[in-house]
Amino acid sequence: MATIDARGIANYFLAKAEIEQRALDQLQLQKLTYLAHGWHLGLSENPLITQAVLAWPYGPVIRALYDEFKRFGSGRIEGRAMYYDRLEGWCDYHADMSEYTKDVVDAVWDNYGSMTGGQLVTLTHQPGTPWAEVTRGMRPDQIRDLTIPNDLIRDYYRGLALRNQERHGEETSEAANS
Repeated sequence: MATIDARGIANYFLAKAEIEQRALDQLQLQKLTYLAHGWHLGLSENPLITQAVLAWPYGPVIRALYDEFKRFGSGRIEGRAMYYDRLEGWCDYHADMSEYTKDVVDAVWDNYGSMTGGQLVTLTHQPGTPWAEVTRGMRPDQIRDLTIPNDLIRDYYRGLALRNQERHGEETSEAANS
């Protein structure tokens, strides 16, 4: 599986939000893209995005997304990630996704897309998360540009997937025995 520029995944989420007439801010977009990457790694063992994930005080950050959307501050993002092509001019980043990858990204949207930035920060800061492991014992002013390794992200989300599968299996067998 080929990796995708994180800005293409971000644009995909922005398009979904627009269709649903919802706003996304930088914090939400960062966390949704990170969660899509994490779940993709955990389920397929393949990274979703080409960029590294960094630990910042408010959680996992993809620097390219921050640089692209920082002009919106903490407010609603009112544009798309763009690049300049000498022949085509300004173009949106887009995500050429396989059906499997699209299903994972859509599931992330369905499960986390309605959460606020604050809720997503809380989610990614929980004990045992990759961000928490990388920043363990550090003060907030010490946390900046620490790489969160893909293997740590993969193992965490693989564990979540296995626990969800076990829980779902238990619910299924309980229902069958009723």
